Amino acid sequence: MKITNSKKIVVEDFGTKDRETVKRLAATLNPHLDQVAQALGTNLTLRDNFKAKVYAGITLAAGSSTYTCSWDLNEKPTAVLLGHLVKSTGDAPSAVFSMSWRYENKQIYLTFLGLNGATAYTATIVGLV
Repeated sequence: MKITNSKKIVVEDFGTKDRETVKRLAATLNPHLDQVAQALGTNLTLRDNFKAKVYAGITLAAGSSTYTCSWDLNEKPTAVLLGHLVKSTGDAPSAVFSMSWRYENKQIYLTFLGLNGATAYTATIVGLV
């Protein structure tokens, strides 16, 4: 089902006897409809619209395969996603790797397998409730 993208209620679209009531309703509903139209127009962001936490610029030192993030949201994460990972040079990893995570005591523990131990990396992680 496709949702229509109505942007606002127009008072003139209604009969003369209903216009005063519609005008009062439109003053309340039109700002909300505008926000819905923006959302349906692909303007949703993880940071502003979903219960999530973005950890940008995480540095994984050379020789390290683990990283710990503190979690300050009031619910446990249901997923932790790797949004971006690059070598300190800005290049993408040149081998297959994986990331696993676990949550314990308001901490997210990340483990990376398959990364070059002689290289530092920078990552962006997204934790979702």
